Amino acid sequence: MRKIDLTPYALPWREDLSEEKRVFAVRESLAAVLFNNPGMDPRRLLKTNAIAEKIEQSNCYVLLEDAEYDALVDGLNGTSASQLTRDTVELVRRVLEAPVIKVIQKEDQESAS
Repeated sequence: MRKIDLTPYALPWREDLSEEKRVFAVRESLAAVLFNNPGMDPRRLLKTNAIAEKIEQSNCYVLLEDAEYDALVDGLNGTSASQLTRDTVELVRRVLEAPVIKVIQKEDQESAS
């Protein structure tokens, strides 16, 4: 699993925006990025939407299974160059450098004790 930080981050270089709007909405942006896949078929659309909902319902971070993470990276790869701006550097870093988290199912953990 991958753990992705969903907390918004500041955009201090955006002097064209008021100070309260100099914040990048990570959760909403990641959910939108998932749909930047030109080869998406209807079945994949439904799976992608389920991942988007998981991200939208998470708070400070989200844990994505490998297939979910791969779908997110596919979405990043499908993002046009004009959308990849200085504002998105931190977003891309959070995804591509997301730490791998080992998850042990609770019943497995109890039997190991």
